[in-house]
Amino acid sequence: MFLDHRLPSWIRANYYYDSLGGLFYGAFYGLAISFFPYVARKIGAEDFSLALLTASTFIGALLAAYWGHRSSKLTRKVSFIVKIKVAARIFLAVLIGISSLPAFYITVILIYWIIEFIADPAYAQTMKEIYPGAHRGRALGYVRTEMALVAIVFTYLGGVLLDITSYRIIFPLGAGLGILSSLSFRKIKEDFSNKKKVGAAAPSSSFFRTIKLPLRDKRFLLYTSISFLGGAGSLLVLPLYPIYLVSYLNFSNYSIGKLGALFSLMWMFSYIFWGEILAGKKPTYVLAFVYILASLVPLFYYIERNIWFLAVASSLSGFTSGGLDLGRITYITRNYSIQKLPFYSGADTSFMGIRGIIFPFMGIGLMRLWGIKTAFLFAFLFMLVSGVLTWYLKNKLEGSEEEN
Repeated sequence: MFLDHRLPSWIRANYYYDSLGGLFYGAFYGLAISFFPYVARKIGAEDFSLALLTASTFIGALLAAYWGHRSSKLTRKVSFIVKIKVAARIFLAVLIGISSLPAFYITVILIYWIIEFIADPAYAQTMKEIYPGAHRGRALGYVRTEMALVAIVFTYLGGVLLDITSYRIIFPLGAGLGILSSLSFRKIKEDFSNKKKVGAAAPSSSFFRTIKLPLRDKRFLLYTSISFLGGAGSLLVLPLYPIYLVSYLNFSNYSIGKLGALFSLMWMFSYIFWGEILAGKKPTYVLAFVYILASLVPLFYYIERNIWFLAVASSLSGFTSGGLDLGRITYITRNYSIQKLPFYSGADTSFMGIRGIIFPFMGIGLMRLWGIKTAFLFAFLFMLVSGVLTWYLKNKLEGSEEEN
């Protein structure tokens, strides 16, 4: 919305509505999503429940390969995306405040994420259709930059409000802004010239045949294996951060909100930075550097002596989150044709779901066996190795099928 003058005129209309939706989503993220794990801990969720909450984000992703297959048959993907996202956010707004029992709270968030992920493969294909390859990384980066700018304000505001009133009021308010985000997205104009092409890569409409397409692709499996290792490192410690901040350091919501705002500030900057890099560099370059830098986040938790170590960790986490987000979606959309994209995007998200339901629990197990600091060290090593491998094998990972 604010950066549309930096893009070609023929994509500005779609960019405007994509950006407007991003602004509302940033408010939703800041008021609600960013506080999901911390509120869970404060209402009495145990270690295992926190791991389940972390995994809930990825349980819905397990079915992405199936939804990728289904979305390949859709003519109007934007309408489908909007209906799914609105349904998920209405569900969250209505039910999250009914009970403060940890089990109920986590169940509601789990179901919310399952519904939310249904639209992800269709979203990836829509981004390929509305933004040409030469400008896609930059456009996506600008949308997320504006989203993160709003998230900074609302994360800080959310920390203040949650110390004053209940999440049972604040989270539904955030979900309402999430609904406005989806309704803004509905005005995006799709490119129907490609609709008949989609699905041509699959010899049959059978789900089991189409899923074999990415599973037989050696390059995709190499990318997935390296991503699996890097993602494992990140997920090992994801449920441990709120445990460390709340149970070890006794941080208030206000203090957590300040760290969250710092994360969002760097998150915002990262989308501009990595979006510009992706305009001229291959996504594997970005992914290699991102994993190496992200490995420093658990390292700073490992060597933590005061809040400044955590401030650096939050900054690095925000800076690398944008790079990982853009790098991942740009890699898939740039390396696979529009006919194959629903299947590859779905498979990629499903693999993300597999590691997401395994490694948070392994992180809790490592913490109980050898202590929370040891878990931080394992995460550092996993991500560092993933980054080094991505850099070393970057030429084998690339093979563009870009069409626009």
